[in-house]
Amino acid sequence: MSRENRLLVFTLRDAEYALKLGQVAEVIEDAALHPIPRAPSYFAGIMNFHGELTPVLDMASFFHAGEAKGNGRLIVLDRGIASLALRVERVVGIFPGENILEEHPPEEEMIAKILQLPDGEVKLVDPVSLVAKVEERINEQL
Repeated sequence: MSRENRLLVFTLRDAEYALKLGQVAEVIEDAALHPIPRAPSYFAGIMNFHGELTPVLDMASFFHAGEAKGNGRLIVLDRGIASLALRVERVVGIFPGENILEEHPPEEEMIAKILQLPDGEVKLVDPVSLVAKVEERINEQL
């Protein structure tokens, strides 16, 4: 089964989200984060990811849902999308695309689709529009 047909499901503030597994480079349990001077508060810091400085976006804070509970996990996006890691609360697991029962159009920015899985609803994040929104918010603050 290809990586594109699988979903990495994670939680943020009691809601479940997903990324296509092919959009993920790696999931990290813990990393040393260093502050980014004058960065917006939704950046948790910057880390060394295999020799490359990679900013870490606190997804809960960026989605205006408060800060993530606990230290959580870091989902590093594929470099073809962006040099960015996403701090999430918990990784639920990897699910085959065949588990999708229904798809609905999103009502939120940065969400590609609402997916109905056997265990409930999952919001499929569009990482390209997420990165574009991060850049837009940074440019507004300059």
